[in-house]
Amino acid sequence: MTQAEKTAKELYIRFYTNKDMVLSPFEAKQCALICVDEILNNERNTTMHPNDKIMYHWQEVKQAIYKL
Repeated sequence: MTQAEKTAKELYIRFYTNKDMVLSPFEAKQCALICVDEILNNERNTTMHPNDKIMYHWQEVKQAIYKL
């Protein structure tokens, strides 16, 4: 399992097993994707030169979430 796959799984599980709200697997996946999009947007918008390694990692995480 790659680091991106591990991060994707952990993020998904964090939403799916949240005791404060009941989410379906689809909803948990959508929440995880929204989080990754927010991270990517933040990296693009807050720095003059986004870190390519960070951007690549989170793009890989996003792809791994789609595969869950």
